[in-house]
Amino acid sequence: MVDSKEVAKRKVRIPAEDVPVIAEADVVVVGGGTSGFIAATAAARSGARTILVERFGYLGGCTTAPYNTGLGSFGDSDGNQIIRGLAWEFLERMQREGQCLVKGFRPQLWPPWTKKVALDMIEEAGVDLYFYTWVAGVVQKDGAIQGLDVVNKGGRAVILARSFVDASGDADLAAFAGAPFEMSDIDDLQQVVEANLRQRRREALRAEEIVEREVDRLLGRLKRLEVAPTIAALQEHLHGLRQQELERARLRDLSPEQRTAVEEMTRRLVNKILHGPIAELKRLPQEPDGLKLTEFARRLFRLKE
Repeated sequence: MVDSKEVAKRKVRIPAEDVPVIAEADVVVVGGGTSGFIAATAAARSGARTILVERFGYLGGCTTAPYNTGLGSFGDSDGNQIIRGLAWEFLERMQREGQCLVKGFRPQLWPPWTKKVALDMIEEAGVDLYFYTWVAGVVQKDGAIQGLDVVNKGGRAVILARSFVDASGDADLAAFAGAPFEMSDIDDLQQVVEANLRQRRREALRAEEIVEREVDRLLGRLKRLEVAPTIAALQEHLHGLRQQELERARLRDLSPEQRTAVEEMTRRLVNKILHGPIAELKRLPQEPDGLKLTEFARRLFRLKE
């Protein structure tokens, strides 16, 4: 059986070769994720010749690949917008195309469509795009990066530039350039993943409780809405009867003050009669047979449908 550790110790010398320069720019951005395509767009719009190098065949990075529907909040805890610029323009474009909803500066978007909108912004800005291209190293002079050693289906090549933006997500460009870095142990990462999963499970239970509570509230409200027409019809029916009896009583023989007093007295009397039935009708949505009892009340008082 082959010992992988022993194999890892072996080395092979690759002959030196002349590598072609395939492009040269003012700014090269490594990584076409959320920050990368924004950085490339900003550089190109400022007038810089810009190249974007992306290892996959699409833009968007962690907004697209893991199906991330949220980008966090673009506002503070007081409800003020604190993030604008190209990031907000990206969301506005997603909204115009019907692929994003923003409530309280917190967006919810359709991840696959980020590829299209990000590509539109890159192309409109005039960025040269290299898909399916990996950065394998850097070309340096006097401690400064002069170019990128890239690999794709066309082979190995170099892209030269005056400035570089590392949006690789793993600090690849910085590491190739010799910047100090630390790598986490895989066991530590596993512990982080498990802790996150436990937290998500707890949050999922809370979310289920919230949904269940809100569903109960909605059902209660719907039941109350079904009772409301019966209450209104009952009030209209009894006050209508009161008005008919007042008209028969020839109140015109009374003085205006007396007529007002009689009308007020009869109105209060009807309201007192209604108080009990209305209170019971409002309680019916909580009863298992509430709808049946509501229909019985309508028939009892001969209310119109």
